Amino acid sequence: MSLTAGENFLCALRSDGRAVCWEGEYGTGLMNPPEERFQSIAAGGAYACGLKPDGAISCWGTKNNWAITWGYDEPPKGTFIELADQCALKPDRAVQCWGLVCTDGGWKPAWAPAGEFLSLAGGHSRACGLRPGGGLTCWADLAEVPAPSGSFISVSVGTSNCAVRTDLTAVCWDSSRHVESELDVPDGTYLSTAGGDGNNCGIKTDGTLVCWGLTASWQTPVPAGQFASIAGHGKHPCGIRTDGTIACWGLDGASLLARRPEN
Repeated sequence: MSLTAGENFLCALRSDGRAVCWEGEYGTGLMNPPEERFQSIAAGGAYACGLKPDGAISCWGTKNNWAITWGYDEPPKGTFIELADQCALKPDRAVQCWGLVCTDGGWKPAWAPAGEFLSLAGGHSRACGLRPGGGLTCWADLAEVPAPSGSFISVSVGTSNCAVRTDLTAVCWDSSRHVESELDVPDGTYLSTAGGDGNNCGIKTDGTLVCWGLTASWQTPVPAGQFASIAGHGKHPCGIRTDGTIACWGLDGASLLARRPEN
């Protein structure tokens, strides 16, 4: 099972390729995935998309995404190998993004930088990609934005972005600014990170979780246990433990867990 988080909902991909979504107290009631099989899924603000076994993209949810700057649009036709919010990676490793970006000059078609990418991360009208040499390229508002230099193995996107270096240390920076602004990160080494709205979480190399940013103001402790993956978007990070159980915390985290489907 894998998880992806939207503004007030979660979607999970079951081992048989079926997607299931559920919402917290503040959901829209519209997150109903199609009866199709997917190889991966990715959530945005108020919608989610799935990558089918043949490489085609199918999306569901609201067609007016009030939570982010990228307006919803039908996904592009063609074959893709990876999804991240409203961007996807083609077989030739080029990126294609879709939807509309709100600018001072009105709505403009979404843009993506040229070149090859190994993987993508997206959310909150921003995206980053990992280049073949391990470098990062990030973009927002129809242009590239600063990202830390160095070699990385993964990146996550939120109102602040985080990336794990090849030495397994993590670096975070303010993705809302068009100048590089690194943020404090708890000491230690990390396997992965997840971005949210004013918060970030990471799985340390011993499998435990640590969160920073606005988490402390929610008065909800980070759950214990060993984690295999985490997902974040709003203020409700969720993760899958190594035993397969799901934990959610933060604002609306308890509501999301309470409404999780039985199967």
